[in-house]
Order: sequence, then C-alpha cells, then structure tokens
Amino acid sequence: MFITNFCKYSLLRIFLNCITKRKIYNKDYLYTYYTSLLFQLVILPILNILYYFNKVSYNYIIISSINYFLTDFPEIFYSKLYKYFTHHIISINILLGCFIIPDNLKKNALINSVLLELGSSVMSLDVLVKCNYYKPFIFGSSRLLSIVNGFYIVYNVKNKFLKFMLLCLIILLTNNNYKIFKSLIYKMNK
Repeated sequence: MFITNFCKYSLLRIFLNCITKRKIYNKDYLYTYYTSLLFQLVILPILNILYYFNKVSYNYIIISSINYFLTDFPEIFYSKLYKYFTHHIISINILLGCFIIPDNLKKNALINSVLLELGSSVMSLDVLVKCNYYKPFIFGSSRLLSIVNGFYIVYNVKNKFLKFMLLCLIILLTNNNYKIFKSLIYKMNK
C-alpha cells in the first residue's frame, strides 16, 4: 500500500510538472502549487469523507498524507527550497504518531489533518485567486482550531511517551506556524 500510494503521488507530481512545463510562479515551481491544492482541497477531504462511510481505512489516509510530503522532498532539495523541509519533517512525525493514537481519538487526528491542510491551502491559492487579505484569518483560524483539538488529543492519551511526543510536536508546529502567520500578516497589506 505504501509503495503504490507513493508512486501515485509521484506520478501526479510528474504529470503536473509536465503540464506546467516547470514554469516558475512566486519563486517556486507552478506545479507544486497545483499539487498542494489538489491534495489539500480535493484528495484529503474526499479521503476523510470516504473514511466516515467506511470506504477507506484510517491507516490509508495517514499513509497518503505521509506520501504526499515524501514526494515533495526531491523538489525541495533540487530547488533548494529548504524552508519547506522543517515543516515536512514535523508533519511526517506527527503523522507517524497518529499510527499509535488510540482508536477513540483517530477521528480527532483526521480532523486535525484536514484543518491543517485546509489552512495551508491559502499559501497556494494565489495561483487561482488573490486573497492576501483573507490568508491570515483562514490560516490562523485553522491553526487555532488545530491547537485546541491537538491539546484535546494530548489530554486524552494515556500513554505518557505518546503524550510527551505529541505535545513536543504540537509546540514545534505551533512555533513554525506562528512564523508563517506573521509573514502572512506582513504580506496582507501589500
């Protein structure tokens, strides 16, 4: 399942790369924006809806999310876009922690996943529509809801190691997101 899923995302990236002919947009490759939007606004929400109808498993969604991040690494290194590296590493570690979350908290983990990706989608929306004024509100709201939900998960986890690991990752992600939020507010007035 992991290899098949990885290949699907790799082929999607290659396909979008060929269609956009590696055009540059806002100092990044255009296809990366389309790939992000496709995953954040289409694939992940559909997978979550299918989960609630028992059509896909929780593990499949987590593996899909990990593969989405992993297939971005070659472009990060090739293009020297290291600003995304830290974010991807933190996100992958959080997703790995989701494998050992108790069953009663798995829906909360999926909700956080959707919240974080929907909020991150505003970073790529410029390709389709200008929304600088709304970016901080959408991004910040998704992060605030995710933090509340994340602390709910941490509070309800009984395993002390998992509790500690998730708490550290939430703090790291919050710090990373705060920096992005500040830059969005700065860019809002431009």
